[in-house]
Amino acid sequence: MTNRSNSIEPFSLPTFAGEAAFLIILVATMGVANAQGTSFGSPMKPTAIAIEKPPVVTVTTGDDRLPQPVKSQERQKPVAQVKRQREPLPENQKPVAQANKQRVGATTEHRVALVIGNGKYDRAQSLPNAVNDARAMSALLKKDLNFEVIELIDANKVAMEQAIRDFVGRLGEKSAGLLYYAGHAMQISDRNYLLPVDAVVAKGSDFRGNAIDVGSILKQMGATKSPVKIVILDACRDDPFRLGKSGEFLQGLSPVASPSGTLVAFATSPGNTASDGDGANGVYTGALLNVLAKPGLLAEEAFREVRQQVLKQTKNTQIPWETTSLERPWYFRPPAKLDERKIAFRKIFRDCEENCPDLIEIPKGVLPTGNGSKVSVSHFAIGKFEITFDEWDACVAAKGCSHVPLDQGWGRGRRPVIDISWQDAMEYVDWLARKTNKRYRLPTEVEWQYAADAGTGTPYFWGKDAVKDYANCFGCSSSDPKRWTLPVGSFPPNPWGLHDTAGNVAEWVASCWTSEFPPPKGADAMLQSIPGCGVRVARGGSFETVPHNITATYRDVAVPKKRSRTLGFRIARDL
Repeated sequence: MTNRSNSIEPFSLPTFAGEAAFLIILVATMGVANAQGTSFGSPMKPTAIAIEKPPVVTVTTGDDRLPQPVKSQERQKPVAQVKRQREPLPENQKPVAQANKQRVGATTEHRVALVIGNGKYDRAQSLPNAVNDARAMSALLKKDLNFEVIELIDANKVAMEQAIRDFVGRLGEKSAGLLYYAGHAMQISDRNYLLPVDAVVAKGSDFRGNAIDVGSILKQMGATKSPVKIVILDACRDDPFRLGKSGEFLQGLSPVASPSGTLVAFATSPGNTASDGDGANGVYTGALLNVLAKPGLLAEEAFREVRQQVLKQTKNTQIPWETTSLERPWYFRPPAKLDERKIAFRKIFRDCEENCPDLIEIPKGVLPTGNGSKVSVSHFAIGKFEITFDEWDACVAAKGCSHVPLDQGWGRGRRPVIDISWQDAMEYVDWLARKTNKRYRLPTEVEWQYAADAGTGTPYFWGKDAVKDYANCFGCSSSDPKRWTLPVGSFPPNPWGLHDTAGNVAEWVASCWTSEFPPPKGADAMLQSIPGCGVRVARGGSFETVPHNITATYRDVAVPKKRSRTLGFRIARDL
């Protein structure tokens, strides 16, 4: 079994009812880093690109036949000039995905995919599965998911740049885009790079002229009007140029911050390697092929099922990874009838552009409590992330918050604010309510558990058992334990889009402590101040908490005046 190292930034573009979506799947076979800046179009002579045999570029739809390969010495045609046939078919002969498009409103957007498979490298180890994976994904996207597919096989830098420009140029307000990459990639100084087959690399500075900066691709896609972007990287093979580990060259891929409306998916957790598998396809891509055509799975659900398959096949040694800021629901293949409850909670919004936290709308429902009783929960909104130092410091600057918390030397910015008492948290929500004229508050204990559970009914949102690299807690890491906070959103969200409900920092809630849960009537009321309440509840556990105490049901207590490096909070709002 060969190893794949997660070294790129994945991005995918979801689809949702009546809206355009943008999905990118990057399956890279080497490390790549979090980049932002390489321009495309270096003056190099393009090489031919193959689809069945080297080399050809093809653009196909669900109805197209593959063109014949061209000779390698022929001049490569620009992708945009390749002819596409779109003759209507009788209803009984239309592909499933095309029928879905006409049947379900959620798939009426134009779907475009760029699929790149680089396996035959001039100066690096060959990757047979990269080509197999790319061709298999092209077939799935075209035949089952109704994508117009641009496919490149064994592409050089000029060809990749040209195809990326053409792909990005097709993304509009009513389009869904998907980019899939299989091949070598590397992480250099925390930036991810895709490697063309003609890449020549001896030192870090070589990457700017010889490789494709993933950050630059994301930046180009982000400049389009496509409302949803998804990036997926299946990175394999560690150190293809035998450069060795150093301050520049690192194992695997670097984690990336997903821009607004983006889901970034990795074949494995940052800095780790992924299995190439023993069959015709890599383990991760094999799971994608098994899952993506299933009807009725939201994008997040599809990647969760992919993760479960990979974990089972690799005996929990490879953990696929995503970060997401998707703002709308999107299906690879929609169900015959949309589940309105599934998509209701996906509304993400904020009440002001500057220093207002992202909120997720939570549908009303019922929370089973484990003792046979159920509690009704009204419609409300809750913070997508724990409140960060950036957001707290804005309150201090506006003189809405009086306390300047310590950061323990770990940094501020997007890390969750710590050294915060319950009373400090109340100052913040009062300031935010005045700033926005909205009813901000802390969530009640019932609301917090309902949102953290996200309808799963399991101890952890990902399942019954604790697994590595899903949360920041003491014993949750597959490598050295992190004895400090991490930036919010560093781990996959729960099914309702909330990050870090397990670990990182314990979160103050509005409720008074009672020995019973659910609390007696009145003790979990929406009112923030309850006479005689000397002890409050904290939920979710922190980076110092062991795995069995970061479940959705675990309860902790603290006096309202307590400030600690393990305590933070998340806000709620009435709707």
